[in-house]
Amino acid sequence: MPRRAQPTPFQEEDTMDIEIVNALGTQIADLTQRTAELRRYL
Repeated sequence: MPRRAQPTPFQEEDTMDIEIVNALGTQIADLTQRTAELRRYL
């Protein structure tokens, strides 16, 4: 089984940044939908 190259510290940091950005995007989309629903309710 071939060994994988170890990611550099920058690659690990970039991966974490991408995951954080994706999570924030999902939360923003959810809050946008909730806001629209609340506006219809009020």
